[in-house]
Amino acid sequence: MQQTTIDFKSVFQAMPGIGIILLPDSPNFTIVGLTDDLIKLGNLNRNEMIGKSFFYFFEESSFGMFAPDKAIFIQSLEQVISSGKSGRMETQQLNFKKEGALQAQYWSPVITPVFDTEGNLQYIFHTAENVTEAIVSKRESETAAKNFESYLNQATAPFAILTGAELEFTFANKAYLQLMNGRDLIGKHLLDAIPELKDQEFARLLEQVYETGEPFHASEIPATALFEGGSEVSTRYFNLSYTSYKSFDGLTKGVLASGYDVTEEVISKRNSKQQLLNQQAYDLFMQAPVGFSLLRGDNHIVELVNSMALRFTGRDQESIGKP
Repeated sequence: MQQTTIDFKSVFQAMPGIGIILLPDSPNFTIVGLTDDLIKLGNLNRNEMIGKSFFYFFEESSFGMFAPDKAIFIQSLEQVISSGKSGRMETQQLNFKKEGALQAQYWSPVITPVFDTEGNLQYIFHTAENVTEAIVSKRESETAAKNFESYLNQATAPFAILTGAELEFTFANKAYLQLMNGRDLIGKHLLDAIPELKDQEFARLLEQVYETGEPFHASEIPATALFEGGSEVSTRYFNLSYTSYKSFDGLTKGVLASGYDVTEEVISKRNSKQQLLNQQAYDLFMQAPVGFSLLRGDNHIVELVNSMALRFTGRDQESIGKP
């Protein structure tokens, strides 16, 4: 059987991805081979690049990219030479000339030593993976998360995220922290962070939402705790909304809790109702078909007297305030 001779040079050039073979002649690192994908990406002339320094890419070539720090590459290459082991560099930003403008791309380089049969370092194999899409996606997600957090912190209604069945605070906006007297909540379980709630229904309701996935909404719910500006516990009233939130795979992760303080509205309604009841009682008193009077103290000072009593006694409203 005839032995087939492999053209390793052609095989290397046809390898998918970005690859360069360098001589270990620091600090020059002469180029001796490039993959076809790299040639196409940079619109390069292979014959022009062979024999040039690796840093020709960054300084003179039409490849049009600028290294963030040449020293980083030299240090990484020399470290592989001294250790004889492969190494992955930190992700590098390279700027490509495209349509007359610079376009940022992000690459994750790997440097591999290549030895001959006697164990002598012969070449350095430098490859790089384009991770631009992942980096940009991550940055966009981080920006969106920061914008969302900023929005929640500007909201006037208290809002918190409680994670897991243990209801651990993982986020609380400024309004929530202010409402709870500025206490440290993040990383603590609900009843450890706000122990005044132990004998109230809130923990049970949150656990129910977490377990069932069914939201809970209610109006004018009383809550007793050490609230903002107080030295003792007090009772306030809230319109509450508890909603479960899920991961991308559909598993429940925790509960979103928001509430709007309606204490003033509740007190105002109660006062209005009491005023109405008082007015109704006064009207019944004054219109009663029998004589009534309200007398105060040992001297029986007349505080209130209805028209029937005035008629019986032959008096008028000037009797009010007299014995």
